[in-house]
Amino acid sequence: MTKQERIEQPPVERTTHGVRVAASAFFLPQHSQPDREEFVFGYRMTITNENELPIRILHRHWDIIDGEGRRETVDGQGVVGRQPVIDPATSFRYSSFTRIGTHWGTMEGHYTVRLGKEQELEIPIPRFMLTDLHQADTTELVSRELV
Repeated sequence: MTKQERIEQPPVERTTHGVRVAASAFFLPQHSQPDREEFVFGYRMTITNENELPIRILHRHWDIIDGEGRRETVDGQGVVGRQPVIDPATSFRYSSFTRIGTHWGTMEGHYTVRLGKEQELEIPIPRFMLTDLHQADTTELVSRELV
């Protein structure tokens, strides 16, 4: 396997209030500069509405933590410049990216959604790994995650 081949992490999922969130991440070596401690990771999100009413994604909150414990918090309206409406029994998928200063880290957070016309809910985004699997020592990843 060459350094340029992308290895995607298996997805993690969580369902809360009838909204299923699945996340997976992958290292982007062509956009990273390890000599400058800049590692770029892409991630894919799938949000599935298992309710009987539509939902609208109003807000996102991310906690991004690198392998040294440095935390970046990101808050904003909607996702990828939109506040999509997700009808019952359908999904919304998007991809984005983040930069961190180490070859591994984690992301987690939550979406604020509106169910129907009035009810706002907080939907957790499960923690998922940002890992350059070409460089990562799994022992290091597991031991630091357990702390």
